[in-house]
Amino acid sequence: QLSEGYGGYWAMKLWQLFIFGSLGSCLGQGREESIEVSPDPDVEVEVPTEEPDELQEDCAQCPVRLLEVVSKEDDPDAAATLQLNDAGLKFLESQRSPLFLVPALGVYRGGKSLLLNRLMQRRAPYSNSFGVGHGQQTFTRGIEICAEALPDRAGTVVWMDTEGLFSSEDARSAYGPKIFSLALLFSSVVLLNNLKVLNQQFFLFFEEQQQVARILREGLRSEGMRSDLLLPENLSIVWVLNQPHSLATSSEASQVQLDSFLTIQDKARERIKDSFTHLIHEVPSATHYQPQWSKLDQLPEEELLPEYVSAIQSLRQLLFTQLQGARPLQAASVAAQLRMYVDLVQKDHFSISLAKEAFEDSHVAQLCEKFGVLAQEFAGDLPSLNLSAAMDLSEQSIQEQRDLIIKDFHLGDGFLRRLQQCFRKKRDELEDINQEMVLAEWQKEVHSVAESGRCFILSKLAIELPKYRKTYGAIFSKSVEAKARDFALQVQRSRVAGCVLLRHFAVPVAPWFAWPVMALYIRQGALSGILTMAVHGVVLAGIYSILQFMGRLPFYVDLDYQVLKHHPGLLEFVMKYPQIPWDLLSQFIAILGWIRVAWIVASQIFRPPETRTIGQLSNLEIKLNTILERTEAQMKKEIITAALEAALWIDSNDPSAAALALVKGLVVVSQVGASDVHFAYLFEVEHRNMAKTAVKNFQFPDKEDSERCAASLKKESGKLRRCATSHDWDELIPGMVEALQKLSGAKDRKEGTKADGRAARKLFQDADDESDLEEVPGSSCCGCCFRGCIILMMVLGGIVGAAWVLEFSSRAGLLPTESK
Repeated sequence: QLSEGYGGYWAMKLWQLFIFGSLGSCLGQGREESIEVSPDPDVEVEVPTEEPDELQEDCAQCPVRLLEVVSKEDDPDAAATLQLNDAGLKFLESQRSPLFLVPALGVYRGGKSLLLNRLMQRRAPYSNSFGVGHGQQTFTRGIEICAEALPDRAGTVVWMDTEGLFSSEDARSAYGPKIFSLALLFSSVVLLNNLKVLNQQFFLFFEEQQQVARILREGLRSEGMRSDLLLPENLSIVWVLNQPHSLATSSEASQVQLDSFLTIQDKARERIKDSFTHLIHEVPSATHYQPQWSKLDQLPEEELLPEYVSAIQSLRQLLFTQLQGARPLQAASVAAQLRMYVDLVQKDHFSISLAKEAFEDSHVAQLCEKFGVLAQEFAGDLPSLNLSAAMDLSEQSIQEQRDLIIKDFHLGDGFLRRLQQCFRKKRDELEDINQEMVLAEWQKEVHSVAESGRCFILSKLAIELPKYRKTYGAIFSKSVEAKARDFALQVQRSRVAGCVLLRHFAVPVAPWFAWPVMALYIRQGALSGILTMAVHGVVLAGIYSILQFMGRLPFYVDLDYQVLKHHPGLLEFVMKYPQIPWDLLSQFIAILGWIRVAWIVASQIFRPPETRTIGQLSNLEIKLNTILERTEAQMKKEIITAALEAALWIDSNDPSAAALALVKGLVVVSQVGASDVHFAYLFEVEHRNMAKTAVKNFQFPDKEDSERCAASLKKESGKLRRCATSHDWDELIPGMVEALQKLSGAKDRKEGTKADGRAARKLFQDADDESDLEEVPGSSCCGCCFRGCIILMMVLGGIVGAAWVLEFSSRAGLLPTESK
């Protein structure tokens, strides 16, 4: 009554929250007890928790339609027919045997599709899973299937989502019982989905299924065929109670409830109870929030109730426990059996031809599967070098059983052809498995090398590859080796992209820059330099740590920067030459660098004192060269300054100041002697002599000559200014001499004026620095005549000596005489 109105609804929700808040731990404990599964202690149950790699492609195809409900377009009221889908049959035949078929049956809009998705360990948004409807009509039509591989190649579980029962479509066409009967004929374990309470209407479908099973069993017996090959015996049926009104306190209590439901005074229920193994499992609501019930397939994992997730996982364990003793199907014979079952449920008539085909295919699949099992037993653990011989021995072992089947059931050559074809297919499959196991061993080796911490693993794997060729021989074929190489390259690419950091580039380069940096610090002193370098290193390390902590460190100084990952071109270059041992190459470069540093440091420590003196003299020479360069620059500066000042005073009509400025500059030039090798090359010998002569004969200009000088030296000021700014020494020095001569006046000056000139020169020149002019080569006449005379005397002496030798030889008869 509280739930009828708006206030009553929220009152009910508050009451539920109070109950679950106060008694949550008790309910959780009771829930765990109710879903507890007690498998056979002698049987190990291994439930796959992850999808294997070989079935990722099959999962991408999920779901695949196996059975379609076909209606007549011209007659909508006519009964629909069931038709197998060729794509679904091919999908089943491509799976690894044995096949365990698990259909989910139940009323429409009861949550079968979501239940199967959770049993397959799918998560929201449930991509590559069974579709979940949200309307009032049935969503799944016919039968859809998804495959899941068992661990260790133990087979395949085929999950089957069936169309909901009691829908409007089912009411018109009445094909619900046919789908129900069909599912029970070929299934290994059946899920009966019940909503809130156990559904009694299932017993109507069980009755029809029992009738179809009797028709099939009698038909097989009449033809002398074994019924256990085509009919399941003691089939397990798991009654799933979804969202029960009240959870049972334990699994025993749930089983007691199911037994009481099946043992009502009804002969039909008694037959059903005895014909099947009945189990029950309760699944609570996925959420307590009612608005979310219509979108359970969109809820993330963290919003689902823990007891719901735990119940689904326990149901999965229960199903896999029951599958261990269930009847499997073989992929090679499943198509023929399904065709026979569909024809049987639609026509309620036993087809002898389809039954024989299914019977023969069952025996082919049985012998073929036994062939594979014996071959693996004889070969031992895969990969095995004896697999080919083991397959031959296995075929010989089942030959007696094959002949007995052919004799008992009068099978012809078609049976042998199909059996040999199945053997060849099984051989190819076992060889592929053997090669895959070799490849799996190689992949483990690659992963172990990659996990050892090495960035470049190909150099190590290149050593292991010949060992695999030698160990496995023909099994390690070219195709397998190509796959092994490709896998190693892929692992190397992913490994090196995230492993190679900036520090790996800095390590081989750092030693080559270590000594130049150290030399900058220790040139003023070893101890003080080392201390200064240590202080600077600590400061830089602190700054680096602060920037790294704040996330402000530039990538080009971040030692953890993944270089190859952010520069695909460099990654492609490295992967283009995988045969180069890049890690060994970098280590070799680093070792060479440190050897160089150690050699330099050792040579500096243990070198003899003479070598140290030479090194000190070298440093002294460098310093002297620096001083000379600075002196040369200062000398040029003084000369240019003097020339510019002289031009300025000439333009200002002040000859005396201009003359003094010119003398100041020419004194600098005149003091450069021929023995001064560092500065003599700056000025020609003739220019130095001209400067000395001009300074020596310098006389102050008379005051009455100021107007004449101002008029005649305007052109000289411009020349001085131009030559000074262009550093044209060949024109500047003669220009300064010429200007100084014009400012000094005529040569017949009075002696007093000469005295004034000498006094002016002493302003810029020391008294003891007066020296004679330098002789220009070739300018001295005496020297030239002297050298000419010496040469002439040497030539005359040579002629006289030659004549004397000829005369002496002639008298001595050493020379031939002309005959008369």
